[in-house]
Amino acid sequence: MNENSEIFDIVNDSDEVIGSASRNEVHKRGLKHRSVHLLIFNKQGSVLLQKRSMEKDTFPGTWDSSVSGHVDSGENYDEAVIRESWEELGVKFELVPEKIFKVAACKETDNEFCWVYRHFSEGPFSDRKSTRLNSSHQIISYAV
Repeated sequence: MNENSEIFDIVNDSDEVIGSASRNEVHKRGLKHRSVHLLIFNKQGSVLLQKRSMEKDTFPGTWDSSVSGHVDSGENYDEAVIRESWEELGVKFELVPEKIFKVAACKETDNEFCWVYRHFSEGPFSDRKSTRLNSSHQIISYAV
């Protein structure tokens, strides 16, 4: 699915679904919506990071979590982190990774309520989106 056709749930201040809209409309109007982040650590305690593509509509070219993405309309946080992990790194989870905390929607999160998950792995990882025309990330690297 390309970014122009993505549909997100719009949520209220209590993170309850109150409607839906396209990705572009949600970001343009600053509507509250949902996202997930997964932090993957190796044995040395380094975290896997991805550098966002310069083509992204928000925060282009910045370093990001191991996996990050929006929760699609009708999807829950756990389903989203499993889907995004497969799409971005080729990591297939049978069980939901460990939930570690939730961040409230605010200006700094681009009005996203965000659950952050944790997982420990040495890989291998495959940048499944790098072969797509509009790759969401350009570089994958461990950081100390």
